[in-house]
Amino acid sequence: MLLETSNTTLKGLKGLVVGIANQHSIAWGCAEAFRAAGAELAITYLNAKAEPHVRPLAEGVDATLIEAMDVENDAEVGALFEKIEKEWIDSLLKKYTVKINQKALKKIPAIE
Repeated sequence: MLLETSNTTLKGLKGLVVGIANQHSIAWGCAEAFRAAGAELAITYLNAKAEPHVRPLAEGVDATLIEAMDVENDAEVGALFEKIEKEWIDSLLKKYTVKINQKALKKIPAIE
């Protein structure tokens, strides 16, 4: 099923996409749709092994930030949110968005 984005606009919005492993990932389909609708994207990859598969995709949608991040690694998650806060989020939104996202990440149950 093809997602129709002609009536949807995300222009002026920014989105962080995690979970892309390759061009077959659901997260990749989401990233393509978000970009097609006008969003500016930040895309993460799991590790050095995943980078060669994810970086070209991220560059293909003109991702502003392309960073390594393992969501199970609190230090990596924290570092990425700090970078997003410093370099990417408009100063008016910094105060609220980053804090809300960090709290939300802590509430996601671990999958065992």
